[in-house]
Amino acid sequence: IVELQVRLHCKGCERTVRKALCKLEGVQTVDIEMNLHKVTVGGCVDQKMVLKTVRKTGRRAELWPLNPNQPSHITPKSKTTHSLHTSSTYTKVYNSFRKHGYNGNFGYFKLAGSSEKTKRPTF
Repeated sequence: IVELQVRLHCKGCERTVRKALCKLEGVQTVDIEMNLHKVTVGGCVDQKMVLKTVRKTGRRAELWPLNPNQPSHITPKSKTTHSLHTSSTYTKVYNSFRKHGYNGNFGYFKLAGSSEKTKRPTF
């Protein structure tokens, strides 16, 4: 028996997951509880294969937590927050475009602050 927590939105999601799991070799039963977002697969199957199959349907899935009080990573409205670029200090990066002739006076578009007139190259 393999128990998964799967984010299911509607009957279509349920049908897609059930159809994919029933195609696996060794699956005897598939029980889905929409209100708990719980999928129980009965039979002689590998839990990694079941997890992989559900994820291939495009649903977020993880193994059902053993402790019911343990918080899950899948919440009804989870928002991912990253701590990327939270510090106010940045390091100066080498700008190869200005060093090698791309200083705003080249091409069709001029950068702000480039006051020199340029001629378009003739071919």
